[in-house]
Amino acid sequence: MVPPLHCTSTFFYTQYMVLPNLNKTKAEVKKLIKKGLIALAVLFVVFILIRIVITIKNIILPDPSLLPQNSFGKLPAIPFPNNLEDPPPTYSLDTITGLLPSFQKIVKVYKIIPVKTDLLAFQRAKDRVLQAGFTKEPTLVSKDYYQWAEQNPPQTITMNIFSLDFTFLTPYLTATNMQTFSDSDELKTAINDAQLFLDNLSFFPNIDKGKTKTIYYSIKENALSPATSISNTNIVRVDFFQKDIENLPIYYEKISKSSINLLVGKPENRLKVVEGHYSYKKISDESSTYAIKTADEAFIELKQGESYIAIKPESNNIPIKNVSLGYYMGEERGDFLMPVFVFQGDGFIAYVSAVTDEWISN
Repeated sequence: MVPPLHCTSTFFYTQYMVLPNLNKTKAEVKKLIKKGLIALAVLFVVFILIRIVITIKNIILPDPSLLPQNSFGKLPAIPFPNNLEDPPPTYSLDTITGLLPSFQKIVKVYKIIPVKTDLLAFQRAKDRVLQAGFTKEPTLVSKDYYQWAEQNPPQTITMNIFSLDFTFLTPYLTATNMQTFSDSDELKTAINDAQLFLDNLSFFPNIDKGKTKTIYYSIKENALSPATSISNTNIVRVDFFQKDIENLPIYYEKISKSSINLLVGKPENRLKVVEGHYSYKKISDESSTYAIKTADEAFIELKQGESYIAIKPESNNIPIKNVSLGYYMGEERGDFLMPVFVFQGDGFIAYVSAVTDEWISN
């Protein structure tokens, strides 16, 4: 059937109108795309120029907060204990990425508050040890160190009257009345008793209770040996650790053992501190930033033996699985709390001084 003439005219008119509109729309879309691409290109160039300007500005006028202050001048070398390694270990990288991590370029160094002499120090020390049951007059055992002794019960405490570092001893290893702990609740109570002992001496420092560690021992042949269960635990060693500084942990010479530690036993069915060691270095708020080495530079020093190996496995071939930053708190009393790189592997931990060599005095 042939369509009427007026219908045919309408069809061709519609087709004639639609096609130009489509072509016009396509042209406009192309123009918009072209303009968008040009705008993106301009923005990219502007971004690159801004980055170049910022880079040049940082070179000419760097942000003071990103520069090391070096306010303390040259620092003393960290007094690490000597490593007696013959032959020295060999190291390889076994990190997840196969590479060493990147760290910030500067780290704070803190002053340790020095020990000050005080005319009233002797009396204050006497007042403190009185709280632990020491009533007799002390004897001078060496410079600044006095020892108090009691016969009933037998116990001694030797204290530096200025730093207040002390060693508390009882003859628990040879005692016949040492009993074993009865349950896990008593093991937890040992921590409280250790803390109470320091509280009574007014010694409890600024520690992180969440880091407190315990080690369980049996007494065999007048010596301590690792306990295998609660039923043969005679002694609980409690170690207290200082809080992190600038989100970096403090590491000690003996790693899992702090310089603040007490041993709790159970003589005559009563929990009691039977041995204690206290050496605390108070960190001041005074600090200064110093540039530190890269992890690669520290790894080279590790391989060259310029480190302190705190824990070493039997194997002499050591894969390094993790590297981190921390602060080192040695047993020697120094003037500064300084950062270290901590290299870790299976049964292995070593420290390498982190501050660049140019700011370490020879």
